[in-house]
Amino acid sequence: MYFDIVKYDPVNNYILYDIYQLQKLKKNINKDYLRQYIDDMEYLFNEPFETVTSKNKSLSKDKKDYVSLATYYWPNPNTSDGLPYVQRDGHANPDGKNYDKDKLRRLAFLVYHASLLRYLTGDVKYQKLLEKHLYHFFINEKTGMNPNMNYGQFIPGNKIGRKEGIIDYSANFTYALRMIMNLESLRMINKDLVYELRNWHKSLLDWLLNSEIGVGEKKALNNHGTFYDLACVVIAKFVNNDDITKEFTDSFFARLDYQIEADGSMPLELKRTKSLSYTLMNIKGLLELEKELGVSHTEKLNLGIRWVVNNLFNQKWPYEQITPVDPGVLILHQSIYENNFNIHVPMNVNKNEVINKTLWYLHKI
Repeated sequence: MYFDIVKYDPVNNYILYDIYQLQKLKKNINKDYLRQYIDDMEYLFNEPFETVTSKNKSLSKDKKDYVSLATYYWPNPNTSDGLPYVQRDGHANPDGKNYDKDKLRRLAFLVYHASLLRYLTGDVKYQKLLEKHLYHFFINEKTGMNPNMNYGQFIPGNKIGRKEGIIDYSANFTYALRMIMNLESLRMINKDLVYELRNWHKSLLDWLLNSEIGVGEKKALNNHGTFYDLACVVIAKFVNNDDITKEFTDSFFARLDYQIEADGSMPLELKRTKSLSYTLMNIKGLLELEKELGVSHTEKLNLGIRWVVNNLFNQKWPYEQITPVDPGVLILHQSIYENNFNIHVPMNVNKNEVINKTLWYLHKI
């Protein structure tokens, strides 16, 4: 299933579509590819309704609280009880499946693709599918998630809740929420459900902006900070809070300055064991944040893209990368952003190696 690939790298497998991009996609899409896409996503109708209440909770007394395990933390080999857990950067602990992160990612995947198919096919069955799942996960009085992430990415034996847990939403469901916003503009989603989702996200935005955990993530100087900003901006636009959008517009250029060095490198991404994955992810997030804010394309961001291209295509990637990664995502993003990179990305990259063919066959590249 596509989700088994996407769940490890949602950012590089989603596009933050706006209405114009969707219209362009619908106009240009190859009909045979669309049929293949429809067939591939048919299994979504067999997906169960998952909620944060599906499993027992040990950290919170409220079963509606979101709880996730710190992704790269494992039992301590030097203690009898394995506590406190210790970090193994880049190695995801499979025990995470026992908590809520994969549930939220599966929901985002379903909402994102069902939204695309609702628009591309006009078939209301996709709308009904995503509405049911959204209702059970967020709105239902008995199963709806509380609008906070106080227990996100906890470390057993150490921290109960961490600012890093916000990325479970920010680098994941933000893309689904943008699709919901598109459907609302197109009148392709139930307005009462959108009203409830808007109220839920007003509460989440308040928590993101004012809680200790949220403020801590805002200060992050790497991709976590980028996607915190992106999530807050998309949510603010969804709940019609222009003041918040302006605040993040003012801070965007400062984020570029302290994330991207004079040579175009991003040191905080390069020190990771999956340096290429996180570098591509951060560049994409900055591009999407720039687009959502409506600010002019900056030379500082071009500098970062140039650095990535030079180190990725002109030589072997010179930093640690412990998992396979598809460099073709840069070509895809260049096409979707209508070549505003002003940079030549070699077109001899083997597109057959792209891990998520859905993105390729939805776009003529």
